[in-house]
Amino acid sequence: MTEGTNLARRIDINLQKDFFNFNAKFNKNYLTSGEFTARMRIFIDNLKIIRGNNETETGVTLEANAFADLTDQEFEKLQGFKTNLAPEGEDDGADSDLDDDEDAEDGGRRL
Repeated sequence: MTEGTNLARRIDINLQKDFFNFNAKFNKNYLTSGEFTARMRIFIDNLKIIRGNNETETGVTLEANAFADLTDQEFEKLQGFKTNLAPEGEDDGADSDLDDDEDAEDGGRRL
């Protein structure tokens, strides 16, 4: 096994630990193992964005909050933003099913 592979494995374990700590801090519980896995992927993607931002010299420091396991679309829906701009009666396909890997990895993320 190469040093790079070991480093990647350690990073994955550390990110998983961060997710477990996030769950404990915000008392998160997921109904299925599929939802748990999807939420972990979303959280890790958001955490990478947060850490990437914090490595820049913008003067703004971000941190994970209780919404870090949500996509942007889910957060907007929670806040009452109207994301479905299709005429009434038409479906824009914005609803997601977390068990569907394609939707869980759609790139929309909430910090």
